Amino acid sequence: MKVSVILTVLNEGPGMADLLDALLAQTAPPDEIVVVDGGSTDDTLKLITNHAQGDPRLKVHVEPGVNVARSRNIATSRAEGTIGGRFIPVAQGRFGPASLVLAAGRGRPIG
Repeated sequence: MKVSVILTVLNEGPGMADLLDALLAQTAPPDEIVVVDGGSTDDTLKLITNHAQGDPRLKVHVEPGVNVARSRNIATSRAEGTIGGRFIPVAQGRFGPASLVLAAGRGRPIG
């Protein structure tokens, strides 16, 4: 079983680094994190890109102008996992080290 986390973001800079750090530090980390940025004008994309350089599990896609529903569909179509979960909003994304384990139990099959 491969677990994918999808994130749809737009101008989420202030909480983005903390969210990515928390997801990557899980006791059972995701196999991949698929991020679709809807055209952020703040430092969101820079923060995500910096994290992606150090971790191949982080996949970044920029789709300017897409809405949340379309972003979610794009992320889901590009995810390789069999179980998917999403965390939104980023600003409230404070997770403990086992949060993803709990969320994966409520995840949905992708496809």
